[in-house]
Amino acid sequence: MENDVSSTKRKVLIADDCVENFRIYDFYLKKENVDMEFVEDGVDVLSCTSEGEYDLIFMDIEMPKMSGIEALQKIRKKGVDCPVVALSAYEERSEDHTSELSS
Repeated sequence: MENDVSSTKRKVLIADDCVENFRIYDFYLKKENVDMEFVEDGVDVLSCTSEGEYDLIFMDIEMPKMSGIEALQKIRKKGVDCPVVALSAYEERSEDHTSELSS
């Protein structure tokens, strides 16, 4: 039997300290074939990526305990290479974060 990619459940990690945003992710992603895991800070991102693999990570760049930028740098050093979508509500500072993300 062929392996049907569309029937494979994708694992997505969502890291955001704004709990209201979880409802938005849930609304849009529940229509897709994904298994969502929600965390509220960068420390939890490190813990989750140590315990399992993800197909995609959505990550707020400004979170308590550890920023998304620092968490991204640490998970990359650990060898986690899944795609990460970095998000921020702060438009005026986007250039600063772009340079941090590229390093």
